[in-house]
Amino acid sequence: MNSSYVTRKEIARDLGIDPKTLRKRLSEAGILLGKGLIPAEKVKEIKLRLKVASQNQNNTVSKQ
Repeated sequence: MNSSYVTRKEIARDLGIDPKTLRKRLSEAGILLGKGLIPAEKVKEIKLRLKVASQNQNNTVSKQ
């Protein structure tokens, strides 16, 4: 991530998920984004929150 703004497609690629899955996970996490490019600071927050949510889901599934 070299620029200060990125697209949703780039975030999805970095997380290893489909852009449609990214949209769903953002909605589930309560993260609302406007149209256009996303600032790098917001991208860091998104990746952190979605990775934590993903890890929590994996732990719940593995405990069952």
